[in-house]
Amino acid sequence: MRRTDHEGRGRVRYGPPLPEPGLPVLAELTAVLASAAGRSHAQPPGGGPALLDAACGYWTRRGLPAERDHVAAAPGAAPLLLALTAAVGGDVLLPRPCAAWWEPQVRLLGRSVYHVPTPAECGGVPDPYALLETVRRVRARAARRACS
Repeated sequence: MRRTDHEGRGRVRYGPPLPEPGLPVLAELTAVLASAAGRSHAQPPGGGPALLDAACGYWTRRGLPAERDHVAAAPGAAPLLLALTAAVGGDVLLPRPCAAWWEPQVRLLGRSVYHVPTPAECGGVPDPYALLETVRRVRARAARRACS
């Protein structure tokens, strides 16, 4: 990291230099982005027809049939997971560790959250036995509450 004095205000710490330009932008992508630059209206919630058709084509080419009314688009994982959680209902099992924003979102919807241990070597997939044990524990707790 470079350090320098900046106009008598003390040391200023600069971050690492910016990376060199990488691969050039594809000509097709440049043309599509340039044609969309003048469009100022927002897409409809869940994505416009062209976007949804493109997403369906992507999944269909990979062997997963998809139809426009079964596909949605969002500006990231957080809104999609929130919508899915709100639509499905019920308690939610989350891997431990998980993203810091998952549990608060679920709790905002008034749902119960239960964590399932996930070993580091499993790549984010919970251990099947730990998952089964967590489900048994949650069901036993619900049964005890029902009897009380």
